[in-house]
Amino acid sequence: MSTSYTDNQGIIIGDDFSRFTMMAKISTDITDWLEVGADASYSYSDYSGAGAEYNRAVLLGPYDVMYRKGTDLLERFPLGSNEFENPLWKDQSGTYDNLDTRRTFRINAHAVVKLPWVKGLSYRFNYSAYMNVNDGAEFYHEGYYAPLGAYDDDSRYSAETVYSKLGSTNGYYQNTRANSWVVDNILNYKNTFGKHTIDLTAVATRDSKFDRWDKMEGRDYVANGNTNLGYNGLQYATTQKTTTGITRRRNAGYFARASYSFDDAYYLTASYRRDGASVFGADNKWGNFYAFGGAWRVTHEKFMEKVRFLNDLKLKLSWGRNGNQGIDPYGTLSEAVIGPGGGIAYPFGNSTVPSFGIKQNSLGNSGLGWETTNSWNFGFESAWLNNRLFVNMDVYLSRTTDQIFNRTIPSMTGFDSMKSTMGEVANRGVEFSIHSVNIENKDWRWDTNLTFWLNRNELVHLYGEDLDGDGREDDDLGNNLFIGHSIHSIYGYKVAGIVQKDDTEYIQANGATPGNPKYVDVDGNGTIGVEDRTILGTSDPRFKMSLSNTLSWKNFELYFMLTGTFGGNGYYVSENAPAFLAGGGGGAYSNNMYIPYWTEERPSNKYPAANFSGDGRFKGLQSRAFVRLQDITLSYTFNSAKIKNFGINNLRVFFTGKNLFTITGWENGDPELGNTILSSTYPISTNLSLGANISF
Repeated sequence: MSTSYTDNQGIIIGDDFSRFTMMAKISTDITDWLEVGADASYSYSDYSGAGAEYNRAVLLGPYDVMYRKGTDLLERFPLGSNEFENPLWKDQSGTYDNLDTRRTFRINAHAVVKLPWVKGLSYRFNYSAYMNVNDGAEFYHEGYYAPLGAYDDDSRYSAETVYSKLGSTNGYYQNTRANSWVVDNILNYKNTFGKHTIDLTAVATRDSKFDRWDKMEGRDYVANGNTNLGYNGLQYATTQKTTTGITRRRNAGYFARASYSFDDAYYLTASYRRDGASVFGADNKWGNFYAFGGAWRVTHEKFMEKVRFLNDLKLKLSWGRNGNQGIDPYGTLSEAVIGPGGGIAYPFGNSTVPSFGIKQNSLGNSGLGWETTNSWNFGFESAWLNNRLFVNMDVYLSRTTDQIFNRTIPSMTGFDSMKSTMGEVANRGVEFSIHSVNIENKDWRWDTNLTFWLNRNELVHLYGEDLDGDGREDDDLGNNLFIGHSIHSIYGYKVAGIVQKDDTEYIQANGATPGNPKYVDVDGNGTIGVEDRTILGTSDPRFKMSLSNTLSWKNFELYFMLTGTFGGNGYYVSENAPAFLAGGGGGAYSNNMYIPYWTEERPSNKYPAANFSGDGRFKGLQSRAFVRLQDITLSYTFNSAKIKNFGINNLRVFFTGKNLFTITGWENGDPELGNTILSSTYPISTNLSLGANISF
């Protein structure tokens, strides 16, 4: 049994959390043929509080007003504009309340019966359950709505002004419960006959997930006269609204697998799985999936006995078909809405208060079924140079059919799109790893690990239509789906720099202004229009790598790991317009001295003019490629003989750093997350820690 408590102060003001956890585990042999066990855990986490608005904080300039004139009280509008709020405003007492608590309970239980009358035959029962209760609430008090005005106008924060804002106060309280369980019945037979080994497994499984949320909202506390109770007093609001939602998902599955090996050199495996999912339509709930595989340990052959530098070589080949559900519960059904949240309003008689009818909000598709992927995998595992070098590689080719897409449909149906099971996506990739023992002697050891990952995807088929009669299958521009290209393609206007004063022909043809982005005339008609849109790149990385080293000298150990995601040639690019724009979409209210925007005296060919606020065509694509020092740890392990006199069996002290530096061309954000200077995504932090591992 164990327990722990964490109290963490975030790197952003007001963003703190605490967590209490208890865990217990038991396992025992009732008899020599019956084993039972269980483990359970409970945790309570509290994320309540208003963290500072990070995206607003990074936009503030050094001369912006933080506090009200002559006081240490916060000014709501640092720039004198109601479009930009103080990033700490919500964290100030009396303006905003936030509740976010989470209670989680898990239990896993099992029983293993080793049937004594048949050698190698056993039955295992697994049961696991999960429950999570989340209480979330927000409340905006009258003190939050201080009006815009002159900095020296204290009347904006007077009791009379604050009281006048009671009509704007609002909040909600939401309780969310998630419950799930999984039951597995596993029958296994494993035995060895001389050089032959047989392993047979049969499984029947069931699982269920049930989610429910209840939400109450309240607005306008003029009649009540105060908001002292915050989200605990929603029943006193003049306008109240209660909503609830329920989702349920159930799955059933049957699985059989047979494995055979001979002399630890030849391996064969075959499996069959039948799965049913409640999320699909009545005719497509069940899917059948197969897999076959084989392996050959080449180094067990006689012709390899004299090959001293190769200690182990195992070749692997497999083919398999698996399924993906791909949709949420009720995703096959049409959605109906009623009430002010989307229903059709109609005033009866002379009433000024409308009644609301039911409206169909989405178009269902009962034909949706399993996304099916057929995959070939080839690889090898090897050990070289007296087990000092280990090299592994896996190559895969897969095709996913019946892919579920949001398909654009004619507007005459009353809808813009619907989910459809169609299309085909191909994937191919390589996973490669090397582990080497570079130095190993009495005092020194140096190990290196290198991993490499590459994947390419391509949309092979989509709707099978050729409506424009050009002899090739049509793309879906509305959903950025292009035949023969990545499903994560980026589509738009290609930027060829910035319009300069001497680009007279381009300016005249397109009504452009010097300092605005200059776009490529793809169709060659002399003007920029929708036909000039093209595929600009993909958000997929070109490849990923990681490199780690562990160096040991006597009782000291140094470990560090570098990780990298690499682009190039249009790979791993994302929109990052705020890094280029000094106004509008780039943050018209920010400190812009760090953007060398275009001027007549300094005609940049990368950054637009300061008065260019974006025109919907400029994406500001940048590569997200990066290399990061992910982890570094220096540790010392004390000699056990010297510390046993103190009642200590083992003692290790360590210093650890995480995310120490990143090399990247991505501006004003974290490249791995793809967030920009305007993003509210929590920033990646650099962590330094000092600790000790002690056992008694």
